[in-house]
Amino acid sequence: MNISGGICKGFPLQRPRPHCRPTQDKVRQAVFNILGPMTDLVFGDLFSGSGAMGLEAYSRGARRVYLIDRITHAVRINHHMVAQRLAGARLAGVFRERVTIHTGDAARLLPQLGSMDVMYLDPPWTDLAYFQRMMCLIAQQQCLSPNGRLVIEHPVGFDLPFENEWQPNSTHRYGRTQISVVTP
Repeated sequence: MNISGGICKGFPLQRPRPHCRPTQDKVRQAVFNILGPMTDLVFGDLFSGSGAMGLEAYSRGARRVYLIDRITHAVRINHHMVAQRLAGARLAGVFRERVTIHTGDAARLLPQLGSMDVMYLDPPWTDLAYFQRMMCLIAQQQCLSPNGRLVIEHPVGFDLPFENEWQPNSTHRYGRTQISVVTP
């Protein structure tokens, strides 16, 4: 697993804990092709696992990245590895300022972090009710900026609990994985 684009392209990342389902490299690359430039955006990687989505966003120019997960061991290792690789280019300090790790429940942490331009929502697929809980929280707390995008990774065939104002602008299928992009 490597970062696929931007200033950290090719940096290796450690796979997360065994029971975690990391986003496949091809899906991660496709998501960033769909989203386009990350320049100066605030990116939230909810349920970050290894932190790959957020680290990719930073590599592609995100101004601020929040990596949120209950278990952050793999995130911390990958954060440290990227910082070490950037130290030679004297970018480690900027990286540490812009990319922060938050340990805990995303539903509790999210309201404290302010609005974001892109939020990547990929909770464990074993708890599909969590999708609805998070989508309601994001809508109620207005966690997305006015032109923000919510990117949801979910299993193919799972009907997301969309409200009237929460309809996907686009959906993309990659094997058993579906990506839905929503702009409320």
